[in-house]
Amino acid sequence: LAWLIIPQEWRIPMFNGAMDFTSWRLFLALCALPEFTAFLVLSWFPESPRFLLSKGRSDEALDVFRRIYSLNTGESPDSYP
Repeated sequence: LAWLIIPQEWRIPMFNGAMDFTSWRLFLALCALPEFTAFLVLSWFPESPRFLLSKGRSDEALDVFRRIYSLNTGESPDSYP
């Protein structure tokens, strides 16, 4: 990817010429996309039940167990044993 992007000779002036957006900045932005995507995805994950139980938040841990049960079996979370 770097071999294709970095050797390019172009500049896009930004902020009234105070900064040029060059090919290496594009390369850095493209390399950061997977990490940014992972950050967004991981922020939606619930805390682990083990962590919640260790912090004394057993009701929240039970909700996570119910959600896991529902996703794995396809049954209602209310039918969790």
